[in-house]
Amino acid sequence: MTTDEELISAYLRYLVLQGRSDNTRRVYRGRLVELARLLGSGLLQATPDDIATWRAGLTVADPSVLCYAAAVKGFYAWAHSHGHIPANPAMHIPLPRQRQRLPRPISDADLEAAIDQAPARIRPWLVLAGYAGLRCCEIARLRRDGIVDTASGPALLVLGKGDKERLIPMSPYVWDHLQAAGLPRHGWVFLRRDGRPGHVPVGTVTADGNAHLRACGIRATMHQLRHRFGTSAYASSKDIRVVQELMGHSSPATTALYAAHSNADAVSAVAAIQPSETGRGARPVAGRRVS
Repeated sequence: MTTDEELISAYLRYLVLQGRSDNTRRVYRGRLVELARLLGSGLLQATPDDIATWRAGLTVADPSVLCYAAAVKGFYAWAHSHGHIPANPAMHIPLPRQRQRLPRPISDADLEAAIDQAPARIRPWLVLAGYAGLRCCEIARLRRDGIVDTASGPALLVLGKGDKERLIPMSPYVWDHLQAAGLPRHGWVFLRRDGRPGHVPVGTVTADGNAHLRACGIRATMHQLRHRFGTSAYASSKDIRVVQELMGHSSPATTALYAAHSNADAVSAVAAIQPSETGRGARPVAGRRVS
């Protein structure tokens, strides 16, 4: 009889043939192992009611629900198509609606203050997120051979979502901070602190970076530093395609959201309908009650 571990391994090999990234396979494996532990009776014995109970028990945010559900739906679709089960019990998992939220960039003043107060280990992470637009997972997986010299200057060769590479020009500011952090001769740029081999865990970059921002009294997350890079890049270039390449977005529709913070026409339209400085609707004087 095929065990859950053997089934999961076979499914992951299938994902390799589909070209899915190492990170995607790692995440999917974790979700399937958790589901198998919850079911107890084996993955192939799951019923639609079992899957519905699993879904109802998820307490994570909507984006994580979508990720978890994708792992489970993909597994059972594969198991059904390969003859392991007669029907797909996960076909009708209810999913939250995907909402496109506008970027919420950290302010330049807050970013500069956070960098000034950051310990040496965290400072280059803030710089890479805020001034090169890297995701936390991309910071964690940055390799020394991904910091390259080009004809136009130093650049970052970043391995992004779906194992897609993109080249990001480095400003002197970013380059100086990376050098000050002490670049290794080869391998991972940011190592684990527990002595074990490998790069710093993605969760550590996220958690420690966010904790530092909170300690500085800044209500922002590491991802909002990346938002700052995207909105600033669009404000400077006014070129959606350029910003899409810099951010590593698969769809220009995602990049277009960053244009909302640089809509000069909207600013002009709102300014044109405000009351005059001398009219009855003039701005109130600070400290004076307006009746």
